[in-house]
Amino acid sequence: MTTDTAIDSRKRALRQQMRARRRALSPAAQAQAAQMLDHRIRQLPAYRHARNVAAYLASDGEVSLTPFLKQATRQGKRCYLPRITGKRAMRFHRYRPGQALFTNTYGLAEPGSRQPWRALKQMDMVLMPLVAFDRQGGRLGMGGGFYDRALAQCRGAYRPLLVGVAHDFQAVDRVPSQAWDIPLDWLITPTGCHRCAARKRRR
Repeated sequence: MTTDTAIDSRKRALRQQMRARRRALSPAAQAQAAQMLDHRIRQLPAYRHARNVAAYLASDGEVSLTPFLKQATRQGKRCYLPRITGKRAMRFHRYRPGQALFTNTYGLAEPGSRQPWRALKQMDMVLMPLVAFDRQGGRLGMGGGFYDRALAQCRGAYRPLLVGVAHDFQAVDRVPSQAWDIPLDWLITPTGCHRCAARKRRR
């Protein structure tokens, strides 16, 4: 078994375990986590200065950002959600709570194509859903590679603040990583915020 094959196998096992735990949460537990998370995100110093924020709509047991999106919009932030634009490609379209959404080929809700969109490198903050994470900034997603491909376009240029969002139990000692994995700047769970290894950022 090659190194990459072994890492892929470990990632699959970890995804299966964490996704099952997320889906097992009760609606009440999810609602409480979403409210607590909203408070945590809006306490970040970087959030106060952010104008353009990329977020997501929860699925598969992810922590919901619905309370956050409502509050951020009220505070004058411009919020964007991912829209699948091709084979394993996405871009972020403007979203306001209550607007019409459409179901993509993966069964996920997303903004319509007529909504204004913004390149990821033009965002101030990106809130990313996680399947698992570690305190060094390692992250494990669903495995589609959408965020990796979008973030790859920011290499060598200004990169937005990357904030991983997850339930507390999704923490592990070390996420299996590969060369193309881009680490997080912050981790936020319902009970706390954690700053990962410092990274030079430039505009």
